[in-house]
Formats: sequence, C-alpha cells, structure tokens
Amino acid sequence: MKNIITAFFVLTLSSLQAQNVSDFKYVIVPQKFTDFEKNDFKLNVRLRTYLKRKNYEVINEGSTEKPIELQNNSCLATKADIQKIKSTFKNKLKVVFTDCNNKTITEYEGISQIKDFEKGYQEALEFAMNQVHAQNASNQLSIQKKESMILDSDKKKNIDFKEIKKFEEPSINPPQPTTEKLVYQSNGNDFYQIFTKDNQFLLVDSKSNKIIATFFPSSINQIYHVEVHAEPANYQTIGYLNGNNIIIEYKTSDKSWSPTTYSK
Repeated sequence: MKNIITAFFVLTLSSLQAQNVSDFKYVIVPQKFTDFEKNDFKLNVRLRTYLKRKNYEVINEGSTEKPIELQNNSCLATKADIQKIKSTFKNKLKVVFTDCNNKTITEYEGISQIKDFEKGYQEALEFAMNQVHAQNASNQLSIQKKESMILDSDKKKNIDFKEIKKFEEPSINPPQPTTEKLVYQSNGNDFYQIFTKDNQFLLVDSKSNKIIATFFPSSINQIYHVEVHAEPANYQTIGYLNGNNIIIEYKTSDKSWSPTTYSK
C-alpha cells in the first residue's frame, strides 16, 4: 500500500514539472519562425533579447554547442516560435512555447495598433513577452530533490506525509494595496483601482479580490497597454481613461473587440 501511495505522490509532483515556461532554464530559438523569416522585422533578435532579460539561456536550434545537461536531456529546454494571428487593421502575433515532444506548453498573444508592419509586429512581440515570467528553473530542482526524498523515505518504509505537504503549490494572492482604493462600478459590480509603481495600476474585483487587468502607461497620455488576466491565458489589449471612466477593449468569442466601461 505504501508503494502505491509513494508512486502517486511521485507522479503528482512530476506532473508539476515543466508546466510553465519559467520552469525551463533553456529556450531554443529557430533561425526562422513559422510565419516569419530569419530577419523579418528583427523579431528573431528581439525575441532573444527579451528572453535573456528574463534570465533564460538562449540556444540556437541545431547548434552543436550545448550545455552538457541539455545534451543528456533535451527535455530541459522549451522551443519558442512566433506565429501570425489574422487581424484587420492591427498587427497581431503569438509566441508559442513547446516541449521536447512538440506539445504546446503555453502561448502569449500580442497586439499592436501601429499599422506599420515592422514597428507594429515589434510592439506586438513586446506585449506578448511582457506576459512571460522570468526563468525560475530552481523550483524544478526543488521538486526533483523532493522526489528523491520521497523515494529514499520509501526505501526506509517511513514516509513523512507532513513533509510532502510542505511542497504543495502555494496559492497566489494579488498584491495588497498600499494606497487608498478607488472604487469603480460596471454591471452592478464594484472594482478597485490600485496604483502600484511607475504610473501602473491594477483593476481588482472587490468580491473575489482577483486581478482583472494590469495597466501599463503608453507614450500617449490617458492611453494604456493592458494585460487582461483571463483563462486559459492572459492577453494584451488597450485601455484608456475618459473623465471618471476606465475603458478596456475586451476580446470577444468571435475574435472581435468590445469596450467595457468602469465608472466612479
């Protein structure tokens, strides 16, 4: 019975590994992408730059110069690809990350209102990469060490279930406000506007205390780049202030855009 329980916990912990891009230390970048050639709009160079800023080690696809651990286990790396998304009057793309079995881990969309292809796609890539978390592969090592502890404990027939419980995935709570909350309403519900730093602010559902959207100031006054927190993945859009109103252009099921107003 203990063997069965141990196997269950090992499988459970293993399933947590490499489920997010941040779980990977290495990112393989191809010479050209699915919908873009190598030098199209300088997207290749910019993608590498964004990844390095987030502490990923970029590996050229097909390179023979790889770290020893990656040579021994190709599944330690994820592969990045940039694909176009059809859109009228807007430049849209998505960055797709796949594992060693070519299965999609996650994808991040970026959209730009700039009509010029080069500047528009570059801005869309920036918005997409803003959603990617920094490399945190050390968490993977902790999980692997925990698996080893479980297996060793099983050999001794003395499994410490309290120790296993410590490695449950922590819940993520939105940051607590440090300033007065400004209350907005939409469709009869209350939402908090919470300022964070550098003129950024959050829109938080007052009932669930969940972040609805994060606002990043643009170069134009009162207009913001917005990251909408949604399932199955966050996405980028635009938002703006109009008097006492906050307005967000949300993505609809038919892939169009519809504005929602939050009023004081």
